[in-house]
Amino acid sequence: MHRNDAAADGRDNNRYFRYIEGSNGDAGGNMIGVLIGVLIIVVVGAICFWAIDKFANDRRLANLLKLLVVLICLGAILQRVLPLTY
Repeated sequence: MHRNDAAADGRDNNRYFRYIEGSNGDAGGNMIGVLIGVLIIVVVGAICFWAIDKFANDRRLANLLKLLVVLICLGAILQRVLPLTY
């Protein structure tokens, strides 16, 4: 079904097309997606912390790798959250 088909039929399918395109104005659905994404990032970061603790022998290297993981996770979280502010 295309937009022109809906106009030709005389039906108002704007709600259908807004739902399909993801622009239905419901911020709640978008927020849940962002929260799931942030949760996944946190879980992956925690797994990386565990792996660094388990397999890194040098304490300075482990701390540097943990700092790198934290910065990457924070960047990924900000990348997901900042578009919500517009």
